[in-house]
Amino acid sequence: MIRRTFTTRPRLFAGLNISNSRMSFTGNAGGGLAVTFLSLMVMLLILIVIVNVADYALYSFKRNMIGKAVDYSVCAAVQEIDRARSEEGLSRGYDEATGNILVDGIYIDETPADNAFFSTFQLNTGIRRDTVKGKVLVIIVNPTSSGLEYIIKKDTARTEGSITDPGQIEGIINTAISEYCNTPDSENDKQEIYVGGNPDTNEFKKRPYYMVFIKNYEIDGLFRKRTATYVGFAGAKMERKE
Repeated sequence: MIRRTFTTRPRLFAGLNISNSRMSFTGNAGGGLAVTFLSLMVMLLILIVIVNVADYALYSFKRNMIGKAVDYSVCAAVQEIDRARSEEGLSRGYDEATGNILVDGIYIDETPADNAFFSTFQLNTGIRRDTVKGKVLVIIVNPTSSGLEYIIKKDTARTEGSITDPGQIEGIINTAISEYCNTPDSENDKQEIYVGGNPDTNEFKKRPYYMVFIKNYEIDGLFRKRTATYVGFAGAKMERKE
């Protein structure tokens, strides 16, 4: 009995599984595009955040600079005393009964005070008088023996008056703010001054004051404009010497 052994060679396949290869390639390409797109979105989001932070930082810097300049400027303005008109007040000295300094009859010299405010403001901010004047509400308060005299003005509008009760000045100032500084949404953008709200504003009844109110002044950032409101006031610092 003869046994024959047959050896069968394995068949080699040189062809590719085209169907599977296409699916693999398409899947890898789609995943790569998704990762690339997601990376670009994250980078864009980070860029937007950085730009917005820089924009707001520039706005904040300018806003704070202007706020400090308003404070410096009202302090400069209030020292401009009308010496001719205030001669009698200056000569009265102090109340011997109480020892308190008397400032009744001492008046701020309006024109030099305005010049001092705007020149100091420009020196500290670079903003010219003609640029900001239309947005500035100025209140000058002078104490008298019978009460207070006041001047309220904005651009070409002007109001003068006198009151016997210093407490009335708060309502007068707030009425002027509402009248001269209206906005499209005045109820939701309402500004008020509280004259008796702190020890500084209580001094309205004791010494000459120069107040400035600037509402919704536009400030440029890197790409957008924002608004800020400023209030600055100062009382005249006076010392009497023997």
